[in-house]
Amino acid sequence: MRNRLASNAAANVANGIAMATFQLGMAAVVARLGSVNDFSRWSVTASLAGFAPLLSFNLSLALTRVMSAPTASVDALSVIKASRWIARRLTWMAAGCAALAGAFAQFAYPELARGSAAFWVMVSMFFFGSSWVIAAQTDHGWLTTHHRNWPITAGAACCRALALAAMVIVMAGMQAPTWVAVGVAAAALWSGVFITRVLAQAPRHRRIANPPIDPTWRHDVRSLVTVMHGFAVWNLTSAAIQAAAVPLVSLMSTQATTPFFIAFTLVTTVMGGLAAAFAALMAPMADLIRRNAPRRLRRLAALAQWSIWGITQTLLLAVGLALPWITELWLGAKPSSMSDVISFYGLLAMQHGCRCVGASASIVLALAAPSRVLRLAPLFEAGAMLFIALPLGAWGGPVAFASGLVAAAAIGVLPVVWIGCSLPVMSVKKRFPWIGLTIAMLCVSIALWIIVFPWLLDALPHHA
Repeated sequence: MRNRLASNAAANVANGIAMATFQLGMAAVVARLGSVNDFSRWSVTASLAGFAPLLSFNLSLALTRVMSAPTASVDALSVIKASRWIARRLTWMAAGCAALAGAFAQFAYPELARGSAAFWVMVSMFFFGSSWVIAAQTDHGWLTTHHRNWPITAGAACCRALALAAMVIVMAGMQAPTWVAVGVAAAALWSGVFITRVLAQAPRHRRIANPPIDPTWRHDVRSLVTVMHGFAVWNLTSAAIQAAAVPLVSLMSTQATTPFFIAFTLVTTVMGGLAAAFAALMAPMADLIRRNAPRRLRRLAALAQWSIWGITQTLLLAVGLALPWITELWLGAKPSSMSDVISFYGLLAMQHGCRCVGASASIVLALAAPSRVLRLAPLFEAGAMLFIALPLGAWGGPVAFASGLVAAAAIGVLPVVWIGCSLPVMSVKKRFPWIGLTIAMLCVSIALWIIVFPWLLDALPHHA
């Protein structure tokens, strides 16, 4: 298991690096080859496109749960057929949402649209381009079930490399407008579906009749949808908490959009790479759940909690201390509002530092919790954002909004850990030690970014 875990972790790290390179590379290309207005448009476009993968409703994870169920009666071909049928319908839904996202951007940000439909096309195209992961969900789930993460990484890395290369060629070589280059890059992203499908070698099937008449197939569709129903609330709350941050700040203050986007991109890039790496824990945890080994599962969950928290804080702190150099290397020049970028980065890093405390509990919930529990767990953080972060943002602006996100993250972690410890697969007799440890880690996380981070920044030569 250790060799398999190490291989999958390495594949996920490579996937995270590819994702980070793509996100930072696209922003750097627009910043260097486009105008200031183009970069502001890109900030909103990339943020709205972040909603697209959430429309998959974790179909790949639902497939993994169904395929890894502790029963020997799973028909792999039938489950694959059901998953592809669902994925096609989710893809069509993403196409409709892409058009709506473009319309929203056109009318919500008139200073960026400037009466032209180019902004609408730019947002819609990149939103739909980012939806390629929805069409690839079945292959991703099949590969994850069989502990083969490298084909997922290869498909994602190849399509993002093609998209980034297309962006550079169209903008630098052909001198085309930014919205045209983004559209070409979005089309190139869809190559990931075909590359992953070739590498996955999942069971093949004939085209599915509509309406379906196979009772086994219908049962598999219901099983997948039942699991996805629990993830639906999780995805919606994730969208409200993460993907909506930059658009909300843009509505609060246009001047704060660029510094907030820079800080948000750097934080989410670090977290995206880490999340991809730690996703390798899902397969061994699923194996322990299937084999009914609660003691080993508790040990792995505790080790994961400490490891994820420590690695996350270390990397976020290292990036924060090198922030002026990173932004200058990334964008070609230091932003004029560098102090705002640092302030936003500290608050967003504090938010994610708090959220990562409950990462291992979230993995256990995703693998073993009933749908009704999955729907309940993320509502605490979403409610805190709705009733704390948004009112603070309306009253005090983007900085107060980011502070509210920190409070929401700290509030949301505690019930996630409590519910995770309550699951039968964990068999935890005393939950209060886990909660006490979680509170202690939250306090250290907040103190790290309120006290230690500013002190270290002042001690560095470029802040003297």
